[in-house]
Amino acid sequence: MPKWAAAALLAAIVLFFWIANRGAYKGYFQDDDLDNLSWTRDAQTSEFLQGLVDPRFSKFNFRPAGHWYYRVLGATAKLHYPPYVAVLQLLHIVNIVLLWRLARRLGATVPATAAAALFFAFHMAAFDAYWRPMYIFDVVCGLFVLLSLHAYLARRLLLSLGAFWLAYKAKEVAVMLPLVLLAYEGWLGRREWKRLIPFFAISASFGLQAVFANRGSDSAYTLRFTPQAFLTCLKFYAGKIFLAPFAGFVLLPALWFVRDRRFRWGAAGLLLLLLPMLFLPGRLFAVYLYVPLIALSLGMTSLFERLPAPALIAAMAVWTGVNFNVMRTLRHEALTAAHENRAYVGEAARFFERSPAVQTVVYDGAPRAMHRWGVEATMRLASGRSSIGIVWMNDKQAWQALQGESVAVLSWFAPTQKLFAVTKKPGEPDRAFIRMSMETPVWQLTEGWFPLESSCRWIRPYASARLWRPAEARAFEMTVNMGKVQLGEMGPPEVEVKIEGASAGRHTFRQPGWETVRLAAPAGAPGAVKVEFVVRPGYRPKNGDPRTLGVAVVAFGFTQEAP
Repeated sequence: MPKWAAAALLAAIVLFFWIANRGAYKGYFQDDDLDNLSWTRDAQTSEFLQGLVDPRFSKFNFRPAGHWYYRVLGATAKLHYPPYVAVLQLLHIVNIVLLWRLARRLGATVPATAAAALFFAFHMAAFDAYWRPMYIFDVVCGLFVLLSLHAYLARRLLLSLGAFWLAYKAKEVAVMLPLVLLAYEGWLGRREWKRLIPFFAISASFGLQAVFANRGSDSAYTLRFTPQAFLTCLKFYAGKIFLAPFAGFVLLPALWFVRDRRFRWGAAGLLLLLLPMLFLPGRLFAVYLYVPLIALSLGMTSLFERLPAPALIAAMAVWTGVNFNVMRTLRHEALTAAHENRAYVGEAARFFERSPAVQTVVYDGAPRAMHRWGVEATMRLASGRSSIGIVWMNDKQAWQALQGESVAVLSWFAPTQKLFAVTKKPGEPDRAFIRMSMETPVWQLTEGWFPLESSCRWIRPYASARLWRPAEARAFEMTVNMGKVQLGEMGPPEVEVKIEGASAGRHTFRQPGWETVRLAAPAGAPGAVKVEFVVRPGYRPKNGDPRTLGVAVVAFGFTQEAP
């Protein structure tokens, strides 16, 4: 095939990839992105340079070759999302070109190389590496793995060794690259084993440090060397390699029956690069196949060469169609999460523009795809302060934080994609009457209150609050939303209200729906008072809810109306 035709074929694959994945520019940051942006902006260049040359295993998952991406784009693009995707996809395109050139260097024909490039370029196991910047580490690792392989085949050992080091500094999966090179020497190379000594020295150093660091740890990142963990991970990734359950297991007998050294090297390379992930059941993500797929794609060229041109074209057309079908679901999930995250970050930014003096944030709720570290990073980025206090509403520290000065409660309401803010200003008096909503002064709910559900909050069998008792207060009013299910399972509950320890009265809620009761308020001077709610009996739902509940409170407080 003429060189211009081969170049045109490669350009067509690249163009196809970009067109198929152009929707990624409509996405938005995930929680890991926000977290990385929030701390890399304060990191010094010297810290990245030191991390690049540091021979020690990083216990904090510092990957300077990948984190530098956030450092640079965070300073230039800030929270403008498209540049992050552009760089991510550009690096993937570079990897496609490098894989093409490597396949040709290994002796693959142009049609087989094109099929392998398409297999790697548009593989939905690696969807997140095309759409989500948080997987830049896999893409950069793949880049340096390819560069290391190129340099090794060109017999430029120092360049290959340097690229291997940088690949590891992008992501730890590269620690297995020396075994891939060993397999190359055995099947395709000259069996010059001594050339591999420095590679294995580096790999052994980082590998042993990782194993020792793993001892005693217990997190999602903990390697678990058990048969159960191995089988769980093996089954998961076997179902992602060819996008069908268990389909990846076909590679095991193929290693024996396919008498082609290039295929054996590629299939073995996938298994070797995947090996660390087979003991990591807490982190099962298909995108972790990105680097192993490089080896498999190179090995698949030998199989593609055996197919007649019409059969090869038909096979790749079917494979591309399967990937498009999978992509539809993945794209919908990615854009749905992006829509929520963009709204949340935007609402937080607008809040801090209005209230720049807030010192502590207590957050209640978040987008479905955003974890705690993403919420906390959002607050740091939106406020522009790394030192701002951030507490989750359900944390034990929340009550103490709410008693401080200049506190804001930010409540996320998913149906309308709105972030509601209630700000406690210095010296602001307590309210005398509280209605449950996104604007409730939750710092007055002192004990036994669950998160807001629509227009009410469940309380425990014992709950308390702090109210301001006006001089003109004559009664205490309480509205409860009594459910039919609770009445049917536990019978009518009795609620006793105490004000500063003195009983204001009791009431039994017998009818379903909203019911407002008014009790005579015990005599007392104006000022802040403690209000207690005692519910008998406690309610244990039979729907699997592990909580012990009291009643669902809609509103309560002092009123001037007679009881």
